[in-house]
Amino acid sequence: MSPRQPDPGSPSASHDAVPDQRTKVVKSRTKKSSLKYRNGLLKAEISTRSESMHIARRNATESPLLRLPAEIRNKIWQFTLGYHRIMIYYQFANIYGIGRRAIQLAHSVYAGDPTTEGSIVQPGFALPIVCRQTYVEAFAMVYSLNTFNFSHRSTLDHFIRNRALGQRRLVASIVVPCDYFRLYRSDRRKRFRQTFPNLKHVRVLVDSNRLGWNLFLEPDREQFLNTEIKDFILSKEGDGLEVDFVVDFHGISV
Repeated sequence: MSPRQPDPGSPSASHDAVPDQRTKVVKSRTKKSSLKYRNGLLKAEISTRSESMHIARRNATESPLLRLPAEIRNKIWQFTLGYHRIMIYYQFANIYGIGRRAIQLAHSVYAGDPTTEGSIVQPGFALPIVCRQTYVEAFAMVYSLNTFNFSHRSTLDHFIRNRALGQRRLVASIVVPCDYFRLYRSDRRKRFRQTFPNLKHVRVLVDSNRLGWNLFLEPDREQFLNTEIKDFILSKEGDGLEVDFVVDFHGISV
């Protein structure tokens, strides 16, 4: 005998039609478009009919700065953002105002190139975030036109970990601290061009306490050491990289 079907009007049937309180309802979620590319850089494209495009077109015709010829704007961006030496170091900071301390990176910016001593300057690194057009035209210059100098191997490691691939691809010049270079020589750090694919210049800080010779009494050794360091780095990195070194006397580079 086949089982009897419950009467639609019976209490049991109405009970079966009511979902249990523990029943989970799956709701579809609208996927938001990402604001960044996979390499970590911001997406700057906008719809031709959007309000942002209307603002961009108005800026291009009404802004005294943005309506300048592209060649002149480019010179202004370079002068504002580039040709500095950026010293990266650690500093302690309070968290949430409750007395907890955390280590974070900070920087000081010096005028001039790595071969000169310059005074601390106030950079205009906020320029790329003023508007979409300045971001597109000027963002890359922060990385490609400056030399990054690191106080310690851990600051360089921290810098690398916290930079997107798109940012690391823009770095063109670095100054490598003594302790990081020792790890690099023993293959405990990646090749420079693995980390910074478009690197053009590397300066190595050499610890004066580890030289085993006096720079002033044996000046010929300086050229020998420069050649040795350059040959070693180029053997790992390949040609097309400018390499030099400076002696670091207790944190003072000469």
